[in-house]
Amino acid sequence: MTATNRDPSEFFSVDIFVKDLLKFLNCHQANPAHVICCIHRDLCVVFYVYLHGGMDPNTGTEDSVLTYFLPARHSS
Repeated sequence: MTATNRDPSEFFSVDIFVKDLLKFLNCHQANPAHVICCIHRDLCVVFYVYLHGGMDPNTGTEDSVLTYFLPARHSS
């Protein structure tokens, strides 16, 4: 199923290590403007953290982006 034809009310989940999530949540020095969370079913969680960074002369954008990748926890 692709993203274009799935039901928008459907929810997905992924198991991750709590210590990895806590490392992300304890990053208090970033002071983000926006955070987007993408859950890839049974694969990973990706956080896009948009920071107030001023104007970037190369792209003309106003924010910088940090990407946090938390892999899925697979049981052995």
